[in-house]
Amino acid sequence: MNYSSKILIFIFLISVSFSIEEQKNSNQNKNTSLIKKLSLVPGLGQIYNGKPFKGGFFAFSQFYFLSQINSVSNVALRNSYSWASLFIYLLNIIDAQVDFELSTFPDEEKLNDFGDE
Repeated sequence: MNYSSKILIFIFLISVSFSIEEQKNSNQNKNTSLIKKLSLVPGLGQIYNGKPFKGGFFAFSQFYFLSQINSVSNVALRNSYSWASLFIYLLNIIDAQVDFELSTFPDEEKLNDFGDE
């Protein structure tokens, strides 16, 4: 095998690896846009990430605070419930997106198994 054919094979392999990486990034972008949309509804982003109990917690908490806002006549208490509702809502969005981003990292168990070899 001469020098020019080795260079052509090398360039081909590099271009294939770049196209595979680009395809992975485009799939991740689709999922990222989906998780951003789902995280706007309390609990759906966590359910999409495979954490239904956490999703239920966020959905129930949001429902509870919103129902308390409508039923309380004390202005100071109503404002406290409003702030708590806003905090839970923002925490829901941030948590769903962080969990999604961390799901791309390898599991600690797999890392430990790899280190034992």
